[in-house]
Amino acid sequence: MTDSEHLRRFVSLEHVQTELSISCQQSLTLVRSGELRAIKVGGRGQWRVSLEALEEYIADR
Repeated sequence: MTDSEHLRRFVSLEHVQTELSISCQQSLTLVRSGELRAIKVGGRGQWRVSLEALEEYIADR
């Protein structure tokens, strides 16, 4: 893992989609239902998922 990967704590829903091989709607549903912890950031309210939360979600499945 590179230094930049170590520093990145949050990823976009697009990253989640790629990691889990799911659709945009499915990733949004996971976040809105609370199954996958996420936060909204920025003025446009874009969702971000911590790498820790994503790893926990994967481990629980």
